Amino acid sequence: MSEPPWGPKPPPVDDVEEYWLEAPPKASERCAYWMRRYREGSWRPNKWVRREDYYSRASILGVYVWEAAHPIAELMATDED
Repeated sequence: MSEPPWGPKPPPVDDVEEYWLEAPPKASERCAYWMRRYREGSWRPNKWVRREDYYSRASILGVYVWEAAHPIAELMATDED
């Protein structure tokens, strides 16, 4: 199977709850992956991701809860359908 043009998806974070209330010292590789794909236009959060709470969204996307509640939620707010 060939690799997609945006590259392989990094592994999910080990524990989505590790950074819940404060930002991680550095964005997770998975969060950077989703943000890059969004900027390039190759990914948009679908209705299933949009309707989830932060914890569920973090679990689905493989990012920390803080990342789901802040950078990814902000990205989704600017991309309202």
